[in-house]
Amino acid sequence: MPSRLHLEILPQPDSTTCGPTCLHSVYSYFEDPLPLEDVVKDVAVLKGGGTLAVFLACHALRRGYQATIFTYNLQVFDPTWLTDPSVDIREKLVEQQRVKRKKSLKPPPRVTSNSSTWEEPSVSKTSPLL
Repeated sequence: MPSRLHLEILPQPDSTTCGPTCLHSVYSYFEDPLPLEDVVKDVAVLKGGGTLAVFLACHALRRGYQATIFTYNLQVFDPTWLTDPSVDIREKLVEQQRVKRKKSLKPPPRVTSNSSTWEEPSVSKTSPLL
């Protein structure tokens, strides 16, 4: 039988903060008291506004949550990479970035949030991220 969670989602502050606002609702569900303003401030943003799922996941990982991202973007991830466990996906992405010509397909270099430079996350505790 399917179950549903009751998530309270606050109004997003502007037209580009839907991701951080949704992430905040997950934090609230798990009684994580981080204010929405802090989530918006801390999640890395793109030059044109908005964010990426990976930045939301990294924010959650830094707070100790488990985060899994499912991607269907075949312009970035080649499905054949996932058939061989010995394939280093990070290495493939770096290699791919070198040959991409379109700027829109390249990740921004060292994306920064309003408060700090995005760094590789470390996980210290485990809580589910739904």
